Amino acid sequence: MALNELCRGHAKGSGDVACGAYLRGFFDGVAMANGGNAADVRICFPDGVTLRQVRLVVEKYLADNPDKLNQDASKLAFAALYLAFPCKPSN
Repeated sequence: MALNELCRGHAKGSGDVACGAYLRGFFDGVAMANGGNAADVRICFPDGVTLRQVRLVVEKYLADNPDKLNQDASKLAFAALYLAFPCKPSN
């Protein structure tokens, strides 16, 4: 679905929620890429990884780390995905 179709109009409902969720994810991604990741570590998704797999990784991390649930969503998601999909050091 095109972003215009997703976000067009201001009607309340699933389109409004989907547009907001997409833009929030984009915003968080840009923030992390622009210095929110102080440790300068990167995530490298393997070929074929699915959104479902990514979601399961994040959900497991949240369940396993209840003491961190007060942290920002982008930091929690990054930590979960970095632990599951760290980039291999290049030679």
